[in-house]
Amino acid sequence: MNSIAKDERTKEKRKAILRSGVVISVVCFLELVFGFLSGSLALLSDGGHMFVDAAGIWAAFAAIGIAGRMATDRFTFGHRNIEATVGIVSATVLMSLILFHILPHAIQRFMHPQTSISLGMMLAVAVVGLFANMYSARNLAPFKEEDLAVRGAYLQNKSDFILSLCVIAGAVLMLVTGSFLWDPVLTILMSVYLIYMAIREVYVDAVKILHAGVPEDIDLEEVKKTIESVQGVREVLDLHLVGMGTDFTKLEGHILVAQGL
Repeated sequence: MNSIAKDERTKEKRKAILRSGVVISVVCFLELVFGFLSGSLALLSDGGHMFVDAAGIWAAFAAIGIAGRMATDRFTFGHRNIEATVGIVSATVLMSLILFHILPHAIQRFMHPQTSISLGMMLAVAVVGLFANMYSARNLAPFKEEDLAVRGAYLQNKSDFILSLCVIAGAVLMLVTGSFLWDPVLTILMSVYLIYMAIREVYVDAVKILHAGVPEDIDLEEVKKTIESVQGVREVLDLHLVGMGTDFTKLEGHILVAQGL
């Protein structure tokens, strides 16, 4: 991709993130307010996750600007791995919210079930959240393989979509069965799922970038063989390949060439 096409792609990405950020921020506010008013812990949990989701989207928006800065004498490769830092921070905040706030409240609510929840309000707001996450995820999907920060935001949208489905299912189950135990039970299941996804989809790739690992889709031995297959190349020595970000890979090494070249 040439520099002009890459600049256009970056502009499209920023516009998509901006649209998603506005939509998710508004719905996050609605879920937190109506979660409190309805008394639904599941809706509050979803609202809390959407707060982290919105923060992750805005952080990804800022990270694109930082990553695009020119290299300097001090930062010779620029700031390309900022996406990994943003991904880790976003995932860590989400897991902290779950482990230290949502799960303890869900367990307490399970031990001492709530006697009343405004199910109509809970259901209506969860449906709004469902469509908002569908819209946001669709905006971010074309760029999720290009940027780890965007992938983190997309993952949270995807998770929020599933959480909204769980909240809707919970409201329906409570309407049918009359038992409010479904609220904390679904909250606990949703929490476990979110922790698993944060580790699998964000932490693994982010840590690999920060520790200068070889990208998953590149075989270092195959790269060496390809270089050595070039006419005149005798041997490749001290070959290093490092993923500096999801769209930038650094390669360095020494090549012994035939005499006379």
